[in-house]
This record gives sequence, C-alpha cells and structure tokens, in this order.
Amino acid sequence: MTDTQRQPRTPLSRTSSHTKAIPSQKEQQPTLNSLAAKISSLSNELSTYLSSNNIPAPTFAADSPTSYAGLSHEMFMTRQVLLDAVQDLWYLAQGPSESIFNYAHCVSLANLK
Repeated sequence: MTDTQRQPRTPLSRTSSHTKAIPSQKEQQPTLNSLAAKISSLSNELSTYLSSNNIPAPTFAADSPTSYAGLSHEMFMTRQVLLDAVQDLWYLAQGPSESIFNYAHCVSLANLK
C-alpha cells in the first residue's frame, strides 16, 4: 500500500493491548469519565513501576530526568497506551468542531511528507 492509498487514522483507530482497532456501533464508546479513569489507572501503574524500580520520574523541575530510562517492554507499551488515552481525552474535551479542525491539519501535514 502506498502513502497515497493509506487511510488517515482517527483517535479511535489506534490499536494497543488495552484498546481494539475501531469500535463497532454496539461497543461502548469512550467517554470523558471512562478515559479519565483509564488514565488514572495507567498513571498509577507507571508511577508504581518507576518507584519500585528506582527510576526517577520526570517532573517540571529544572533538574528533572529528561526521559524514562530503564523501562521494560511491557511498561513502555503501558506508557504508549497512557499517551493514547490522554490524546483521546484531549480530542473529546475539545469537542467535534475543534478536534476535527486539528485532525484535518495533522492529516494534511502528514501527506506533505
């Protein structure tokens, strides 16, 4: 499949160990509250892992670590799912008119590459 044939992905079309590809109409769509709960759970999982493995958590302090050094493969994926949920929450909080505007600009910029 060439770049011109690829279909743009929506926030819900990503796949991960915690989500399915594209929800059908019968599946429950994510809500602000369900995504917030998922983010809380995943954040707690990541924080617990960092603490128990003596990995300093990045902060906004000037001397904060610049990356998550030493993450296991599983925790790397957990972090990616967390980032997906945060982005999905961002899209829902923006609402349809703002999120489609931002999505359309991202897709058009991606097609320029």
